[in-house]
Amino acid sequence: MLSELCTYEPHPTNIDKVRVSVTCCECRRPHRFDIDEAQWFSGLMALQQGELIQRAFPNLNRDHREALISRICPSCFDSICHD
Repeated sequence: MLSELCTYEPHPTNIDKVRVSVTCCECRRPHRFDIDEAQWFSGLMALQQGELIQRAFPNLNRDHREALISRICPSCFDSICHD
């Protein structure tokens, strides 16, 4: 389940957002991004119901979605896939 692969916490300055952190399984560094809290929870529900990640999280860019799926940060993904 996605919620077991990442963590989220309240955004430090915006009460409507959460800060999501995914630890890269390659470099072990955190990949962080902010998302509207309502979008985060509705996206998680959509994924649990079998929705594709691009439809569950349409406002996230593909780097953030890939990090959620594979737990690989954009830098590591580029070095793995473009060598």
